[in-house]
Amino acid sequence: MLNANGTLLSSSKRVGMNYKIFDLYKFNYAPSGNEKIGGIWKFLQRMHLIRLPQIINVIKGDMSFIGNYPVSIEDAERLTRDETAWRFLAPVGFIGLWRIKVEERDYTIQDIEYAKTNSIWVDLRILFAHFLNILPVCSIFLYYLIRTLSYIHT
Repeated sequence: MLNANGTLLSSSKRVGMNYKIFDLYKFNYAPSGNEKIGGIWKFLQRMHLIRLPQIINVIKGDMSFIGNYPVSIEDAERLTRDETAWRFLAPVGFIGLWRIKVEERDYTIQDIEYAKTNSIWVDLRILFAHFLNILPVCSIFLYYLIRTLSYIHT
């Protein structure tokens, strides 16, 4: 997962609440043909851990745990008109409606909905739905972990 420079993390400029620009941290992925690295990458994706470096953004205060999708500067310029500007009145987040309403591909509509209805109850609903989405994956992971540990023990 290291890139050509040997770094595990990279960053890209994103636009958050009230048009604040920040560096969004993410894992570097440089396809190398290495089966082991590809397997680790697929595991991180399957376990929904691919966004783990964004916890740095949450700790720094650039992002909230729950909020709108963090858009690039180019997308933000496109979204600053009329109705779509609503999305910048709510925090950007690690998870949000865009993670649980996967049938709607346009995250802008979901971001506007979140900005207009933002409350602790909406956040709790998103959090609960997110955990329901990842529960099957986590249970499969735990099954294989327990199975592996039982082989090691015997």
